[in-house]
Amino acid sequence: MRRRLRGCEGAGYLKTYFLKMLQFEHITTNPKILGGKPIIKDTRISVELILELLASGAV
Repeated sequence: MRRRLRGCEGAGYLKTYFLKMLQFEHITTNPKILGGKPIIKDTRISVELILELLASGAV
């Protein structure tokens, strides 16, 4: 059973959210670093890694 979030439009909402997230000054992308994945500025730490660590409870 899928739960709907209030005020969310599903995938469209997530796309908008992540596009806004990329506008933060500490998150950037560079096609030459990690294949263009979003990273923490001036590092090679991907946002994906941070989210995986948070989801697993490691942090």
